Amino acid sequence: MTIGGLVLEIRSPISLNLPESFRPLMAAQSGGRKDCTITVHVSGMNDYAVNEGDITRRFRLSEGECVVRTEAGGNADDVHIAIPASFATSFARNANWLLYLAMERPLLKYGRIVVHASAVIYGGEAYLFSAPSGGGKSTQADIWHDKRGAEILNGDKVILRPTHGGVIAYGSPIAGSSGIYVNKSAPVRAICMIDKAYATMRNAAAFGHIAKKSKLYTDLDRF
Repeated sequence: MTIGGLVLEIRSPISLNLPESFRPLMAAQSGGRKDCTITVHVSGMNDYAVNEGDITRRFRLSEGECVVRTEAGGNADDVHIAIPASFATSFARNANWLLYLAMERPLLKYGRIVVHASAVIYGGEAYLFSAPSGGGKSTQADIWHDKRGAEILNGDKVILRPTHGGVIAYGSPIAGSSGIYVNKSAPVRAICMIDKAYATMRNAAAFGHIAKKSKLYTDLDRF
């Protein structure tokens, strides 16, 4: 799959349930460039060897059983997930296996960060709206879509990549309650911190209130 402009390959001996939100991010070809490889192992807890220099985290399932996530040699682009055989069916079926990937770590290694914000593409540029949960991020994106014809990039989580030419925003497979996840990118024009009092306004006046009542960041050189 391609996330934030990076190609992540997942290898597994069992078929893994993939949520609909990840399907737009699936890479069309295999055997090409890979920025990160994630390998799933099905074995007993003591059958998977952890070596010196590995970065390991254990997720307890029950007494004596856990999922082991390892970055081989401390490299965030070589991830191994070892699961007990008794947990394999449940692991594959409910898609919670994605939580063990900790994809933000390989993203961070390659200079990407995940931001709690919605985003739209308007005039070829991305506008981000950030607020606490329930603060109106997806509502503000809907306003721009309804009133200005902007394309919603994501309703909850956006991946940002600072470059010498500016900051690039990417869609992600995590979209909260919005259910909108688009595999596109655009240069960031502004990041807006939403004031809750104006988050639910669905008319043209809302745009004026963004500038007057919210913190608008357009100087991204120091991002």
